Amino acid sequence: MTILERIINQEFTGVFIDSRTPIEGGLFVPIRGEKFNGNSFIQQAFDGGAKASLVEESYYQDNEHRLQGLDLIVVPDSLQALHQLAAGVRRALDPIVIGITGSNGKTTLKNMLENICRTSYKTHATKGNFNNEIGLPLMVLNMPPDTEMLVLEMGMSSPGEIALLSQITRPDIAVITNIGTSHIEFFADQRGILEAKLEIVSFMDEKAPLYINANDPLLREHDYGRRPIIRCQRDQLSDITSRDGYYAYRLGDIRVDLSVRGEHQVDNSHLAVAVGRDLGIEPAKIEQAISLYSGADMRFATLMVGDLTLINDAYNASPLSMIASIKTMLDMSAKRRIAVLGDIFELGQRARSEHEQIGAFEGIAELDALFTIGDFAKYIAPEHPNRRHYTNIQRLSQELLQFVRPGDLILVKASRGMELERVVRYLEENYAK
Repeated sequence: MTILERIINQEFTGVFIDSRTPIEGGLFVPIRGEKFNGNSFIQQAFDGGAKASLVEESYYQDNEHRLQGLDLIVVPDSLQALHQLAAGVRRALDPIVIGITGSNGKTTLKNMLENICRTSYKTHATKGNFNNEIGLPLMVLNMPPDTEMLVLEMGMSSPGEIALLSQITRPDIAVITNIGTSHIEFFADQRGILEAKLEIVSFMDEKAPLYINANDPLLREHDYGRRPIIRCQRDQLSDITSRDGYYAYRLGDIRVDLSVRGEHQVDNSHLAVAVGRDLGIEPAKIEQAISLYSGADMRFATLMVGDLTLINDAYNASPLSMIASIKTMLDMSAKRRIAVLGDIFELGQRARSEHEQIGAFEGIAELDALFTIGDFAKYIAPEHPNRRHYTNIQRLSQELLQFVRPGDLILVKASRGMELERVVRYLEENYAK
């Protein structure tokens, strides 16, 4: 019996790549990285309960004497084997696959669609940030055998990455949220990012639909040839209202009441609702599923710390998402609105100008105070009358603590590597309630 047949026949309880978090009865796939070789942790994986493991041929030849008695499957390259196994499982189980990509909003849209699909289908979806060449195959390999709907987020930082994910998963439905400047360091311009995102259709049937946010000019104006395109745009919606940053609207006979803040969530939810509707899910189920989605950790997560309102949006950032978060904050009621903004990474030569453009956003002037940190965040609105710039996160946190007053609303946002959740944690631990 081949290893693929063993996986399909549920011989293993799961597939894992980290020997520090083994799955009892699982299959270990050792991945080689820049600073480690997963093959050297095969014995540790078995000690943790693995039932079998892949092993790369070159490593096995040099270490066969130390690996005697273990259930090993020898492969030329473990990462390629991971991809091939995931593709094989996708073919064998044959769920409906929804692939989601875009510069911003992927995780929110994925979560919304997962909620909607679960009302009518046995659904498996991307967990956490498992959206790359390693994480996505693991999601496929660990889906239950009775999965009917597979909802996958596809991330990328350079050309060719989404094409690979499309080849592995061969989506039946694709969705693109928008085209921003995230990862533009690795592209000539935004059109390069658009072409990379469009790789999602590379291995789809020519009749398979692509849903796009047609409010995005690059997506709206692109020539898609003969592929079926479902264009979601604001003029298809009616009765759009907002209250304290929460939006509601109607799409045909479907009433959408969002439990996540932000005007940009109208576009994300519109895509999710449109896909759910076209899958034949009842309007009442769509309405309930959307209303129950309240957001993801560190993605515009609203916390009450005594009489302060903190918005922890420190998971990641792009120019588009930073402006969207500020706009959403301005829709919320508060005595004072304070933004704590840090660097946005992977902007390359455009880093300074992109941060300057954030500062040029008219909503910045409406902030009561602006705290910035980082090499490029210093270019965000230096002319703001109440802006303070820092190079040390501890000092920023301490001075922010002294500055805040009861009733303040504080937004904290930057790229993940800035670790601005430390600011949130400092206020949680030290603000006198």
